[in-house]
Amino acid sequence: MSKYEFVREIGTGNFSKVDLVRNRENGMLYACKESENTALLKKEAQIYERISHPTFAKFIEYFEEDEKGFLILEYVPGTDLYMVTDKRESLNFGVAVRIALEVAEGIRYLNTLNPPVIYRDLKPENIMVCENGHVKIVDLGSCIWDADDGSKSGSRSFSAPEVFIDREEPTAAGDVYSLAKLLYYMLSGSTDESMCMYLQGGSKGVSRLLLDCLVRDPKKRVPSADMFIKRLSPYLGAEGMRFLLAELKSKKYGKKHSLEEYTSYVAIYGDN
Repeated sequence: MSKYEFVREIGTGNFSKVDLVRNRENGMLYACKESENTALLKKEAQIYERISHPTFAKFIEYFEEDEKGFLILEYVPGTDLYMVTDKRESLNFGVAVRIALEVAEGIRYLNTLNPPVIYRDLKPENIMVCENGHVKIVDLGSCIWDADDGSKSGSRSFSAPEVFIDREEPTAAGDVYSLAKLLYYMLSGSTDESMCMYLQGGSKGVSRLLLDCLVRDPKKRVPSADMFIKRLSPYLGAEGMRFLLAELKSKKYGKKHSLEEYTSYVAIYGDN
């Protein structure tokens, strides 16, 4: 670690700690994840080496010294989503949708790599809200791309039920479950999804999407982050408000519906 000097501790986990460090040569700040579990940290480093997407911190380097592994990443200043949501008790509808879509773009990217990477442990603590308002997904330590890995890793409040079941292969549908749980948490401040249909300030369309994503059987769940994005995108920004107004005027949206139904309704009745 002679190349880097310690600045301050950023966080700790079960098997690692993360420090803010400064490169002695160029003066740049980086995040340094340190762990005695070199096999696990090296695997995480290999994932970072494979990816290039704005939702994830940039990989700098990985090395081992004194029987410890050190993963050097782009430093992402900001506050994790748990702290942001907990402070406000919940986020407003527009902000929650925007954050969920940004996170979903990152998950879609991972899930469509070859071979696909399944995140497994998507939770508010692993989402960093940056100073510019955009988000970064951090901590790829629970990611898996080998179905025979055999490890079980996740958060009981946010990970799909099958993540913790032996002989169940992790799939993209598991990450969709977590995306829905994350969105619901931002909107309600709770992880009790039994109240999805009664979201305050939301819409029946989003409630329906959440219910379709939180089905316990992964085969009956919304299958991909791509489909999650397609169904949630109409609620982003001005377009989201337009569809929401149309939904409030119509009496028929207690059942499952599609973007085509929304568009048809607005075309016929307008958005005023």
